Amino acid sequence: MRSDSKELNEKLVNNLLNVTVEDPIFKSLVRIVRYRLPEDYREVFDKSVQLGLLAADSFFLHYSVCPLIRSKNTDRILEAARMLMLMYMNSEEFVRTRKSTVLDEDSSMIHAIELTKAMIEYLMKYVQGGLGKGRSRAEARGSTAKGQGRAREPASPYDIVQDEGNREHVGTRQPVPDERELEGILERHLEEALLYAIGKAGSLAWFSKTIKEVMGLRGAGLHEGIYEKLIDLSSYLMEVRDAQVILELARSTLESAPRNLHIRKERDERGESIRGYFISKKIERALARELAMPDEVFNAKLAGEGFLAREKETVKEGALYVLLDKCLPEGTRVLMSDGSMLPVEDVREGEEVLSVKITPCLQTGTLLPTSTSRIEVRVEGARVARKVCSGIQPIYKLITTRGTLKATANHVIPVIRRGVAIEVPLALAKPGDIVLYNGRGLAESTKEVKPEESDISQAAVVGVRSTGQSARTYDLTLEKNHYFIADGIVVHNSGSMNGFKLIWSRSVALVLYRLSLARKLNFKLRMFDTRVYPESTPLEDPLEILDAILKVPASGGTRISASLERAVEDIVKDRLTSKSNTIVLITDGEDNVVFAKQPLKKNNITLITVMVGGENEVLRSLSDVYVKVTPDRDGALQIVRLTDASFYKQHSHS
Repeated sequence: MRSDSKELNEKLVNNLLNVTVEDPIFKSLVRIVRYRLPEDYREVFDKSVQLGLLAADSFFLHYSVCPLIRSKNTDRILEAARMLMLMYMNSEEFVRTRKSTVLDEDSSMIHAIELTKAMIEYLMKYVQGGLGKGRSRAEARGSTAKGQGRAREPASPYDIVQDEGNREHVGTRQPVPDERELEGILERHLEEALLYAIGKAGSLAWFSKTIKEVMGLRGAGLHEGIYEKLIDLSSYLMEVRDAQVILELARSTLESAPRNLHIRKERDERGESIRGYFISKKIERALARELAMPDEVFNAKLAGEGFLAREKETVKEGALYVLLDKCLPEGTRVLMSDGSMLPVEDVREGEEVLSVKITPCLQTGTLLPTSTSRIEVRVEGARVARKVCSGIQPIYKLITTRGTLKATANHVIPVIRRGVAIEVPLALAKPGDIVLYNGRGLAESTKEVKPEESDISQAAVVGVRSTGQSARTYDLTLEKNHYFIADGIVVHNSGSMNGFKLIWSRSVALVLYRLSLARKLNFKLRMFDTRVYPESTPLEDPLEILDAILKVPASGGTRISASLERAVEDIVKDRLTSKSNTIVLITDGEDNVVFAKQPLKKNNITLITVMVGGENEVLRSLSDVYVKVTPDRDGALQIVRLTDASFYKQHSHS
């Protein structure tokens, strides 16, 4: 690693005035960023003092309440970076990113680490002789510039994003340049590399902040490996739409949850939980202020209705154990490329629909906003790569000022919300959101139109309603563009195979985890299908819980009995049987359950069975609470209230 003396000999200064290169904390940040880079990235990092200065500047720029930029930098590369920083600080993207990073050490550090990694990835595209299978599409088209011996510049940073899946680690596919060559590459391509890196780092910082909020993580460096886990989960969220929907549903439910889900209940001087107030004839239960009243008032209360007293709850807090059972309807009209309209069930693979190209594509999905000033919308033909029947599912209606769309609750649509373009599940569209709409009024008409007449305009969302009906649903996956027109409204070809019930139930598990934090309960999670996962011990670490909820795939088969047996064994093993324990079983009940109620009673376990569709009479007889819910926000809040109530028993009083 380069020495501090080398930095001083170079006489380079960073661009921030709040914290400078002379401050020990600044040098520490450079070392921390380097330590958290992959080993092959460090080779490049060590050969450029400027990369270290930019990394530390990135941290303090996003962490500080009021970052100050110096008026000039004598180094050409750092001066160019300073000008870009000033432009960035005046952008909407900076304002959005700062909401995730100000005074948040973890998110700011992730931004600095990912910005450095992304810059190195981008710059290594231009290393002499480094072209190969990892090159971008623009490079593949243009090969090398004549007489230059280096890659042709990509049309935009998005070209590199599109090819990321084929990229290997830098150090394994091309040589590391020497210091002079790296400085030349950095000087020529700083602007595009920095803009690409800022976008990618901002996305990861935003997702990491959202993860911390949903999982109730507080403070910096909560435990070893937090950065690596947050980066891994944030990267996964950027790529997988269903994972984004799970997190968004959990966050939306938490925002609507009772206030006492976030704050511990009030306790008296003896540490007992206070439920509320009631009238008691017993003087020893009366509030102190009742005893301090004038004699005539005191005597009147004593002879009359009684005194105001605190109503208390008793609870022996044990385990909250969650067992988790691991789309357009028929008749929806799809606009074809020839101008005709076909019911979605009649569209065949290989046929061409009229797709909608949104540039840049909203690849970041449900959670990450994109400024409408940066998108361009146009229509063109696209072949149907795959058509999937998603089974019978509940149908919701999106009502707009120009027509309606019927779809499943999790079908993704692009909307404009307060001037920002985002993707949301249909169920989370809000009144006032703007949807993209076919300007020829196809939501109300079956007439055929020419593709060139199929312009895209806007319509306002009035609301989302459940139809109270279920229907056979379909998903179309396109070869390109990923958006098509259904009943006149632009929708995403989600390609989701998991179904909304699975997504919703996993979001509920996250909300129940937050309940366990508020109540200081021992939270445990297992998932099950034909076997119980994990096989060894239940999940208890917050980021491991989130990792499993987002990543563990669904599969066929259900063994409810085995999961209940394992949960009881875990509670007994952890010596929690003298405390109040609750098992929340979330399932569709499709299994022949063989299980006795005696182990539950013996070990002080309340069983709450949440049926997401389906019916199971054995589970009904076993359960203390058996409830059938609709997979929506109200259903999630109902589960939270039932689970919370299972831990508290009101004192009897007279």
